Amino acid sequence: MPGETEEQLREPQNMRKLLSKVLPNPDNVELIRQRVYTHNARLAQRFRIDRVLLAGDAAHIMPVWQGQGYNSGMRDAFNLAWKLALVIQGKPAMRCSIPINKNVAITPKR
Repeated sequence: MPGETEEQLREPQNMRKLLSKVLPNPDNVELIRQRVYTHNARLAQRFRIDRVLLAGDAAHIMPVWQGQGYNSGMRDAFNLAWKLALVIQGKPAMRCSIPINKNVAITPKR
């Protein structure tokens, strides 16, 4: 949060204060390791160039909350799989439906 330093967050009493928001008794927890994690999100400018397609973390890196990184990668894989299956079956019209640029915003569900 603004104003907090990494050194402050690493102090055991501050970590226990954070844990008290989600645990009934954080004093009973043995802190083995703690780390400050910076959330990042990145989106490829292009998802397709000729016959090369990007999906999952190669196409977009999502923060880990709510499993969005994993879930968006799975959605990409399923979406790509059925389209490629149709192309393999000789239905070339599906080639056009695989976007060259990603136009859909990827946002976590609330």
